[in-house]
Amino acid sequence: MAEAIIEFFLSIFGNIELTTFVVSAIPLVELRGSIPLGVGGGLHPLVSFLLSYLGTVTISILLFFLLKPVLNLLKRIKIFKNLALSIEDHIRSKAEGVGDKEGTEGRENFYKTMGVALFIGVPLPMTGTWTGTAIAVFLDMKFRHAIVGILLGNLMAGSILTLLTVFFEPYIDLIITILFAIIAVVILIVVVKFLLKSFKKNKDVQNDMTKK
Repeated sequence: MAEAIIEFFLSIFGNIELTTFVVSAIPLVELRGSIPLGVGGGLHPLVSFLLSYLGTVTISILLFFLLKPVLNLLKRIKIFKNLALSIEDHIRSKAEGVGDKEGTEGRENFYKTMGVALFIGVPLPMTGTWTGTAIAVFLDMKFRHAIVGILLGNLMAGSILTLLTVFFEPYIDLIITILFAIIAVVILIVVVKFLLKSFKKNKDVQNDMTKK
């Protein structure tokens, strides 16, 4: 199964270096999938880590500046409006738990930066650079504060995954299979959840219009 996963990505991107870099930028996959994938494809663990780190940081920077404009654009398109609103609600709920510390401006910036770093740094489902960066955006963090949290968080997550990959390298095929199976299940859950939430919002709107 792991070999089939690697071959699938290689058939798209051509070589394992580019594959590792690009896969690390895919939502929900990120470092947790790209580092084992790179090692399974023959890369040295350190090379796989560096390529994955660059991929996640690159997509984080793009996401930081493009997320709100893209969501605002989607909200203007009828068929995507509820999806965009659902994504915003989800991110705002996550951001509330990260940026709810009070104090001086400097202390608040520190809490937010460390909150983003820890959120990204724990390589679990539904955490990672995409969600962590989105949280930074909705906390209205300045780029210089957000990027520190993003860099630290990805360094933590990448180091953890690289160490696990090194220690359990004989089982790398099993690790890849399990990780991508978990990712597939998480993606399915996320899609279904957003579709149900969008359906509920549509139904609520229709009920409100009927009452009027």
